[in-house]
Amino acid sequence: MNLGVTDQVIERLRGKDPASMKELMLLTRRFAWETVYRMTRNREESMDILQEAYIRVWKNIGSLDPNGSFKYWFRSILRNLTIDRMRKNKRESSVVIRTETLPEAKGGERGADREMELNELMEFIKGWIPGLPETQQTVFILRDIENLSIREVIDETGLTESSIKSSLYIARKKLKEDLIRAGHA
Repeated sequence: MNLGVTDQVIERLRGKDPASMKELMLLTRRFAWETVYRMTRNREESMDILQEAYIRVWKNIGSLDPNGSFKYWFRSILRNLTIDRMRKNKRESSVVIRTETLPEAKGGERGADREMELNELMEFIKGWIPGLPETQQTVFILRDIENLSIREVIDETGLTESSIKSSLYIARKKLKEDLIRAGHA
């Protein structure tokens, strides 16, 4: 997705032109919302994170590498703020676990039991993600939560394919072990 943020907008932002900030917000609001909401699934939480993200862009635009990608820089701000918020307030954050591949439970009571188990599992994973080392956390979120391809994760992080696969393998293995230890397996 091309955000439409031009070098001219970035330069005006570096000069602290308020009109450029408004323009940037108009150009990036959909991308920013989708990035944050996909992780939180909470409207109010997402709005708070977006507000903080735009403040960070305003304050830190000088740290953007002139040859770097604004999209990836901005996305990392959004992702880091969201992860920080999840760490601070686990009960309000929400991670979507894709359950469409799980077998359907038969019968009303068994279906309700299955849904309760899935809710418990989701709560466990929400609290588990912030405990991962940063690289594993980033790769796990991008790949398994945001459902990005390996190529997109490479572009986003600058990591090698083997590093991404290794980090993802370790994170998934740890998740499996921790789920077993917690009695969710």
